[in-house]
Amino acid sequence: WYEHFPRAGVGNVAGDNPDGHELLGMVSETFASLNTLFYRADRYEIIDGEAGLALPEQLQKDATENTFFTLAVLREKPSPQGAGSQKPEATWIVVDTHLRHQETFAEKCAVEIRNKISGMLKKYPAAHVVLMGDMNHDRVSKIYAALVGGAGAADGVGVLTDSFDYSKKRPGEAWGNWHAFTGIP
Repeated sequence: WYEHFPRAGVGNVAGDNPDGHELLGMVSETFASLNTLFYRADRYEIIDGEAGLALPEQLQKDATENTFFTLAVLREKPSPQGAGSQKPEATWIVVDTHLRHQETFAEKCAVEIRNKISGMLKKYPAAHVVLMGDMNHDRVSKIYAALVGGAGAADGVGVLTDSFDYSKKRPGEAWGNWHAFTGIP
């Protein structure tokens, strides 16, 4: 039932065209596979995509601090029972990312991911956008603001709406997905 992206022959996976930088291409391609997107092949077809390091030309000394992403453009397939259905097939730009901890670099990566979404929206102007992943920054941070955008954002993406329910968080309570795993059970 499920297909995945990135995969060979679809879109642009950073390792596919390393511009003469074979090692950089392999590193970027490896990171892209960490954010594999799975989708239902009976409901969607992939029509475009991009994956790799958000800023491959700015590799960080600590390899774990590089931001990687996967962006897939999916189009809904026509409903099998509705040959006469007037509902147009929707197009979705789905992005999964892992922003890193270092704030200045993470903010640059957030801006670059928005640029990538903007580029795809120019190719597929009626598409819906879903952005998900491990943000590693609070929603009041500059990184978060750079990623979701503001009312005056000139990139054509608009403001991305956070669908997470923060209403259950109590004052002083720490939320997040960082778990301090040490490798020792």
